[in-house]
Amino acid sequence: MTGDPPERPFTALLVAALVLIVGAFVGGTLLTQAISRQMEANASDIANNAAPSVQQLSLARTTLAKIRILAERANQECAKQDAPSFADEIERTAGEVQDSVAAYLAAPAFPGEGALQQGLKSKIAALRSILTEYVGLLRTGQCETARELEEGGFSRAAAQASVALGNLIDFNARQIERLVREIGETRSRTDTVALALDLLAVTVAGGVGFVLARSFRRSARLQAEYGRVQRERADELDAFAARVAHDVRSPLSAINVSLHLLRRTPEEGKEAILDRARRSADRLNAVVTDLYAFARAAARPDRNGSCPVASVVHGVLEDARPAASMAGVAMSAEVPDSCEVACAPGVLVTLLSNLVANAIKHAGREGGKLAIRIRPGAVVRFEVEDDGPGIPVEDQERMFEPYVRGKGVAAAGLGLGLATVKRLAESHGGSFGVRSSPGAGSTFWFEIPAAHRAGAEDPG
Repeated sequence: MTGDPPERPFTALLVAALVLIVGAFVGGTLLTQAISRQMEANASDIANNAAPSVQQLSLARTTLAKIRILAERANQECAKQDAPSFADEIERTAGEVQDSVAAYLAAPAFPGEGALQQGLKSKIAALRSILTEYVGLLRTGQCETARELEEGGFSRAAAQASVALGNLIDFNARQIERLVREIGETRSRTDTVALALDLLAVTVAGGVGFVLARSFRRSARLQAEYGRVQRERADELDAFAARVAHDVRSPLSAINVSLHLLRRTPEEGKEAILDRARRSADRLNAVVTDLYAFARAAARPDRNGSCPVASVVHGVLEDARPAASMAGVAMSAEVPDSCEVACAPGVLVTLLSNLVANAIKHAGREGGKLAIRIRPGAVVRFEVEDDGPGIPVEDQERMFEPYVRGKGVAAAGLGLGLATVKRLAESHGGSFGVRSSPGAGSTFWFEIPAAHRAGAEDPG
C-alpha cells in the first residue's frame, strides 16, 4: 500500500484543465478581436462610405433645388436684361451638383446600389444637357424660349434627378441603419460569448480546484493510512521477532545445556541427554520448517503445474504415520484413482501435511481418528477430519491467521501451518475453511482447481 495517488491520471487532469482554461482565454481573445474587426469594418463603412454618400447626395439635391429657384427668377428677370448674370449663376451651381455627384460616385458602392447609381447618372446627364441649352438661351436673350424650356423639359428633368438623389439618400440611410444594428448585435454577441467563456474558465478552474482538494484530502488519508499500516507492520514485526526469538531460543538453550552436561556426565547417562538434545533440535527444525513454508506460500504459483492427488496423499500419510502412531491416532483416506490438481506436487504436500499434522495434534487421545476425503470435480476439495475437542465459533476465523495456535497445544512451531494453507490456497485460485463445534471434532478443508488435460473440454 502506498500513500501517493496515481501520478499519470492526476497529471493528465491538470494538463487537460490547463489546456481548457488557456483555450477559453485564448479563444475569447481571438473571438473578441475578430468581432472587434467586424465592428471596425462596419463603423468604417458608415464613416467612409454611407455617411459621406448621404452628405454628398443631400448637398447635390439641395443645390439642384437652388438651380430650380434660380431658373424661376431668371424667367422673371430675363426681360430686365439680368438674364446673363443668372445664366452664370445657374451654370456655376450646376457644376456644384456635378461635383457632389462625382464625389458620391467615387465612393465604394454597397451591394444593390449599382442599379440606382446608373439611374442617377442618366438623370444627371439629361439634366446637364437641358441646362446647357437653357443657359445658352438666357445668354442670347431668348427669354420666352428659355421660359418654355424651363417649364417643360428642365422642370421634369430636375424633378427626376431629385427623385433619383432621394432614392439613393434613402438607400444609404438604410445601410447606415443596418450597419448600426449589426454593430449593436455584434457587441451583444461579444458580451454573451465573453461571458460564456469566462463562465467556462471559472467552472473549469473551480472543478479543478475541487478535484485537487479531493486529491489532496485523499492523499492525506492515504498517507495517514500508510503510516498506520507501517506502524502496525512494525508492531507485527516486533511481535514476530519476539515470538521467533522465544521459540528458537528455548530449543537452542536446551541443546546448549545438553552439550555442557555431556562434558560432565558419565557414558551411561549421556544417552538421555542426547535424546533431549535431539528433541530440542527437532523443535528448532519445526520452527524453521514452518517459517520456510510460510515464506514460500507467497510465491507466484506455476500456471502450468499439475499434480496427481493419490500419490501425494499416500506419501503424506506415510510420512505422518510415526507421529500418528505415537499419538495413538488411526488414519484413513478416501482417494479417487485418477485426479489431478493445478499445482506443483510440493504445494499439495505442504497443504495436506499441515492439515494432517494439525489433526494429529488435536485428535482424541488413545484411539483418536483422522480421515482424509477428496471430492473431485472442476474444483477438487480436500477435507481432513479429526475427532478432537473442536473449536469455538469465535476462534474459527482466527485459526488461519499467522502465529495463532490452538488452545492447550504445546507442540513445537510458530502457529504458521494453517496460515500457510490459507496463503497457498488463495494464491492458486482456491479457497479454504473449517467446520467445527466444541466436543464434535473439526474438519479443515481447502479447494484447488483441477488440472486441465490436453484435449479435454471445459465442463459446461
